Amino acid sequence: DCNLCSFIFVGGVGLTLTNKSVYKLVYCPGGFNYDKMNFASKLMMKMFLSMLKANKEKTSKDMEMINMISSNYDISHKKYIEPILNFLK
Repeated sequence: DCNLCSFIFVGGVGLTLTNKSVYKLVYCPGGFNYDKMNFASKLMMKMFLSMLKANKEKTSKDMEMINMISSNYDISHKKYIEPILNFLK
């Protein structure tokens, strides 16, 4: 259970989703960088952040989201690529 997660499918070339045994769902946390966003994306994120902050009945998940998207962060690590490499061997 996470708020800002990246999930990727790893599979072979020419494979279809009907053969699910050759696909693997891998969790790869990344980051968030306002400096690399275009103007429209920055604007949408700031509007979303404002909406979250304006909510008078914030949940713990809302507070976590506010903390995460209030500024840039990078939680990526090379260890997250290991399951992908092991799958492709």
